[in-house]
Amino acid sequence: MKKWGEYYKECKKLYGNNNKSIYDLTIQNNIDKKLKLDKKYFNLIDEINLKLDKCFQDKLYTHNSNAFFVNDCFLFENEFSNLIEIYLRDYLQNQIFGCFIHCDHVTLYKTPTSSETNTKSATNSWLWHMDNSPQEQIKVMIYLNDVGPKNGPFEVLRNEKTNEGLKITPSRIDHTNWKGKKDPWTFKYKDNTWNSTRIPDNLFGLFKKDGYIPHKIIGNKGHISIFDNNIIHRGNIPPESHRYAVVFQFKPINKNLPKVFSKSITGNGTHHPVFTKDPEFMWDSNKK
Repeated sequence: MKKWGEYYKECKKLYGNNNKSIYDLTIQNNIDKKLKLDKKYFNLIDEINLKLDKCFQDKLYTHNSNAFFVNDCFLFENEFSNLIEIYLRDYLQNQIFGCFIHCDHVTLYKTPTSSETNTKSATNSWLWHMDNSPQEQIKVMIYLNDVGPKNGPFEVLRNEKTNEGLKITPSRIDHTNWKGKKDPWTFKYKDNTWNSTRIPDNLFGLFKKDGYIPHKIIGNKGHISIFDNNIIHRGNIPPESHRYAVVFQFKPINKNLPKVFSKSITGNGTHHPVFTKDPEFMWDSNKK
């Protein structure tokens, strides 16, 4: 089994002369012009939104924590493949990774209001956390409806001067240094250590002193956020109206795939674990 860092170097060498590095990413927003989002893109978002409404009307979802997750993300396979191949793939390969990419996981969900779930407090991903994934994996979140302050927007800790997110080194590095859920985790910020992906409350004063403050990501339908899994972030429970979002996870790969997203190589929502020790592993969502 290859180490994640070594595998990424192999992928970059194969791709050729490109000085972009995944390690430089914390979070990118407001990149519509760079991605050349056009009328066809927003028509595609509208189509997904309508199909998603129907999914929730037909109760094709699972309630997990503070969200409703679509049971089968591949009901949207053609739409998602078009989003990635037409609008995301070239940018991610040339401006983020500097190598070929593979979409290894997708999650499609609704963040409902507290009244829809009788939820009084935030849990899991709706608490401040980092994902604790290998450093070579990233996520792309797309809002599928308009998201304002009252729609439970995605939120990150962001530096006031640089607009960079606050990245924490994970305990899952590669197969030679991999802390699972049953192993003791240790995370560190300066001289402070803790033992959970959830961020201790007592650290936020230090984060603020260093210029990192909470920033809610507001955007119209189709808004795209590209971010490192290990920046400190959270979801929010909407006080008034829901948020629809799809989250694609990408990693480097040492081949030029015909399509980087498909049912035979991409994990399907909550049916698959999100992270693996082996950077060459591919989920097959055809298998149950």
